[in-house]
Amino acid sequence: MIFRLHNLGRIFVLKAILCLLVFVATSSISKSQALVPEKEILSHEGFEAYPWIQDRDLDEDLSFRAIILEASSKYNLDYRLLEAIIQVESNFDPNVTSPKGAIGLMQIRPAPVGSPKAEELLDPYLNIMTGSRILRELLDSFNGDLELALAAYNAGLSVVREYGGLPPYPETRAYVKKVLSQLEKGNRHKRS
Repeated sequence: MIFRLHNLGRIFVLKAILCLLVFVATSSISKSQALVPEKEILSHEGFEAYPWIQDRDLDEDLSFRAIILEASSKYNLDYRLLEAIIQVESNFDPNVTSPKGAIGLMQIRPAPVGSPKAEELLDPYLNIMTGSRILRELLDSFNGDLELALAAYNAGLSVVREYGGLPPYPETRAYVKKVLSQLEKGNRHKRS
């Protein structure tokens, strides 16, 4: 994995503020789910609902978890939703590029002027923050309707608006179902 030097410093800072982030409750998480035990975040125990992570490097997992928690707090998103999207989009591989040109953990497509460049999107921090911002904007566009926001994340905002709901594309419908299934796995683990 390619990490720039400034990312290593960011990882240490993120780990230092990790304890503070676990106590930040967002309105998208119920009061009973607002506090995430430090033990869950600082060990593989918190990843048990996500077996694909068990075989990965713990430091890399924790750096992703710290970035996910920061994005969750900043954009008022459930961290389990972000993890589910990353699992479906990239299987937690920060260097993956799709045949359609989507890049990194959250499979962001480079946009025209003013957006991060393709090589910048390989930076896990920038990728997760950009994907989280896009997801927040989509949720706001659809008044919090998660299915429509996920469909728009996959197929595009204009496509979902054109169809007035979930588009009839099998790929998009499968994507929404996979993300919601991964999210449910994470929520079941959290309740147990």
